[in-house]
Amino acid sequence: MALSKPKMVLIDLDGTLIDSVPDLAWCVDETMKALALPVRGEAKVRNWVGNGVPRLIERALVEQLDGTPSDALYAKAAPILKDLGIFDHFEMVISGDTLPLKKPDPASLLHGAGFFGVVPEQAMMIGDSVSDVKASRAAGFSIVCMSYGYNHGVDIRTAGPDAVIDSFAELAGLF
Repeated sequence: MALSKPKMVLIDLDGTLIDSVPDLAWCVDETMKALALPVRGEAKVRNWVGNGVPRLIERALVEQLDGTPSDALYAKAAPILKDLGIFDHFEMVISGDTLPLKKPDPASLLHGAGFFGVVPEQAMMIGDSVSDVKASRAAGFSIVCMSYGYNHGVDIRTAGPDAVIDSFAELAGLF
């Protein structure tokens, strides 16, 4: 099925554009050390990412995917983009703290579309999670998901995106 070429594309950062798990694992382990708890390691952290840093820290504190202790650590996306030298390639960056509502609420997607003056039907999101699919559907965006990423080991195809690709190089072939 061919998709309509969008006028605007929003790209999810973590897991889709970059693999931030090594940095996140280091932060989690340093937090655990500061709390006199055992370090969790990259393999465990890789299974816990995907719902924001505060949720990641909660999971690390209870050492499982489900469960809620207290306290949260929050990191912004902009420093990562600047450190990688790609920040200037984006016209807009929407982080987890840009708006009070977070995915799967469509607010951040609609905010991006409004910024560029694009109607949702002419916008696309590229993501990797069920939250990305839900937010895109709620916003009226098309949604293409990467086959890899931070989706807790669940095949993203089960969420029903418009397309699933293994590489950004495949994107052009969808239109």
